[in-house]
Amino acid sequence: MKNLWLLPAWCRKAGWALFTPCAILGLYLIFVEFYSPLEFEFYPALKANIAIIGTLIGLYMVAFSKEMVEDEFVNSLRADAMIKAFILNSIIIVICSLALYGGWYIITLSITQYFVLLAYIIIFRYNMYKYSCKNEE
Repeated sequence: MKNLWLLPAWCRKAGWALFTPCAILGLYLIFVEFYSPLEFEFYPALKANIAIIGTLIGLYMVAFSKEMVEDEFVNSLRADAMIKAFILNSIIIVICSLALYGGWYIITLSITQYFVLLAYIIIFRYNMYKYSCKNEE
């Protein structure tokens, strides 16, 4: 069996704990603070960097942490989920390129960098759920 470079299983919980506040901060910065210039702040880029880096690291920790049983079937589920996530992300980028312009296009492109990992996590977790339900029967 080919050995993948995966994080320990406990990193999944730590990843969710890091992802959640950083994603909320990022959404706040995009939809509230960047569009309402009511007050001047000295370090606006610092908050944006915390949101971007924290969200990405959190998603990587969730996506690439080991399962309790890590075998070849789980590796094939991982590969299948990754391929589907990249295809779905490409379709969304094409649709957004045709439909959005200006600032909304830039915002959408910056959000799609997270969408690949989110789609991978959702597809992989759904496949694992289907596999566990099939195993219980």
